Amino acid sequence: MNLKLLLLAALGVICLSLSGCVVPVDGYGYRESQRVRPPRTAVTPRPEPIPGALVVVDAVRRLACVPDGTALDLGGVARMWSADRAAAIVRTLSDDPSILLEIGDDMVAVRGDHLVAVSAGDSDDGARAVVLRDGHALAASSWSALLWSNDDGNPAHHLIDPATGAPADPGSAVVIASDAAEADALSTAMAVRPSLVSRLPTTCAMVHGAQGERHTAAWEAVAV
Repeated sequence: MNLKLLLLAALGVICLSLSGCVVPVDGYGYRESQRVRPPRTAVTPRPEPIPGALVVVDAVRRLACVPDGTALDLGGVARMWSADRAAAIVRTLSDDPSILLEIGDDMVAVRGDHLVAVSAGDSDDGARAVVLRDGHALAASSWSALLWSNDDGNPAHHLIDPATGAPADPGSAVVIASDAAEADALSTAMAVRPSLVSRLPTTCAMVHGAQGERHTAAWEAVAV
């Protein structure tokens, strides 16, 4: 894997997702995979706004700089970046006219159009279908995907609002894009801040938040 390309691509789509909606959560106890250790911490940190430029990339010298005491985890962006490249390999190895690559709750239409179910909000009530076009990816993000309580009794989840430094208000988003990493970053950003849906009208997205369900015209074009 070309780590430089992955890093630049990941940071690029994170910037595209409107600076800072994809941020660290280790302070709230989410430091390792759930398979290694359930997330929690003894004392919930006092929330503080998160600087917009936590990571500085020097493409010429191939360096990524992060603040002291922090580590870089590209998370779902790296997963979907890899999924796009896996899809490209599958296309060369198979002539099957209908191939759908699933990555957890996300997916890439390797070849052909696919009808996929999308939940309405954080439940299966009112689930609907959308058409995932050939070569496109679908990524979903929700505050309820990973919930826990810290030892001091305070609840937490894995989506942090950079404006406050605290877990974001309940929200979820589904995004379809031609670039899988971009779909992942945008879905996370919109789950943290559902109001972004009105600022990105050309993005194919559906969000749920305090104002209920909203979606873009591009989403309506693929909804069934």
